[in-house]
Amino acid sequence: MEKNPIHLFNTKIPLSIDYNMPIELISQQLKAGTENDPAFIVTHGSEYFGVATVLDLLEEMTRLQIKNARHSNPLTLLPGSVPVNEHINRLLANKIPFAFAYFDLDHFKPYNDMYGYSAGDNIIKAVSDLLSQSITEKQGMIGHVGGDDFIVVLTCIDWFERCNNVLNEFEELVPSHYKKDDVIARGIYSENRLGEKTFFPLISLSVGVVTQETASQCLSHVDLADLAANAKKKAKHINGNSLVTI
Repeated sequence: MEKNPIHLFNTKIPLSIDYNMPIELISQQLKAGTENDPAFIVTHGSEYFGVATVLDLLEEMTRLQIKNARHSNPLTLLPGSVPVNEHINRLLANKIPFAFAYFDLDHFKPYNDMYGYSAGDNIIKAVSDLLSQSITEKQGMIGHVGGDDFIVVLTCIDWFERCNNVLNEFEELVPSHYKKDDVIARGIYSENRLGEKTFFPLISLSVGVVTQETASQCLSHVDLADLAANAKKKAKHINGNSLVTI
């Protein structure tokens, strides 16, 4: 028996995972498998690197969750810029396609001044909830980088539809955060940055998106952030909820 070739004893092809694959995608691959193997092969490039177990994966996921919690936004509990940037760099290193979206509220400061910080926080949490409902962990990663700024790394192919869905749902939600008279007037009067009384429309969302094709040409999260900021700036020049791709 000891002289028989090994393939006679191997009834199936073992799962093989590359060393640099993001841990979120490893988890998805293991869930999608039909067999519940306790271990899998780890490769580095095209070479054998070692063997890891599901327990190793769970320990690493726990470590990442603790790290994300340390860098999370206290209001929304979403990851901050540090874990999101690391996630982006891993995707780029592994040439995994993704789109990068930068969400920013329009006319937020006048609303905050008029209605108070508690109402402003409720608007921010509403955006967080809409993003979380529209984009699950399987479709992307949502980050709250401060104030009214959110960034979303979308690894799904229908990223455009999901971003538009957030805009449409936000537009329907906004009136419930205003007094009836302000909803009828479609805005409020508040002081601008020069201290002048100015009319500001109802809060809206502007989104700048770096497409998968453009993102694939970037070297790091820094390049993506610059491109997304430019796209978002163009979106903010459009009245109402808007999306600009680059």
